[in-house]
Amino acid sequence: MVLKTSYTFWIWKSRKDKNGFSPLSMRIYVGDEKTELSTGIKVNPINWDSKAQKVLPKQPEYKTLNAKIESLKTDYNEVLRDLLQARIPFNPESLKRRMSGENEQINRTVMEVTK
Repeated sequence: MVLKTSYTFWIWKSRKDKNGFSPLSMRIYVGDEKTELSTGIKVNPINWDSKAQKVLPKQPEYKTLNAKIESLKTDYNEVLRDLLQARIPFNPESLKRRMSGENEQINRTVMEVTK
């Protein structure tokens, strides 16, 4: 069975800091499950284009922030590709851990590998 996997970037407008900037999270979906990955990026909500999933040029350092977002997208795609090629079962949390650089110990039997 193939599960739909996707991601989106979400700005937490309700968590503005004293300068009016809100944290940006990456939401990772696998099937009906989801988790969130902190990006370390803070954006003024009026400078976030939710459709294009990019920081607008009005935001200071927007090029650097957009490059970090692109890097996270690349990391997601690489981790997902590796898991699929290795036929390793995964969920949103395991994707998040791998993207965060945490190596999981995977214990699999010969039967699981040959399926």
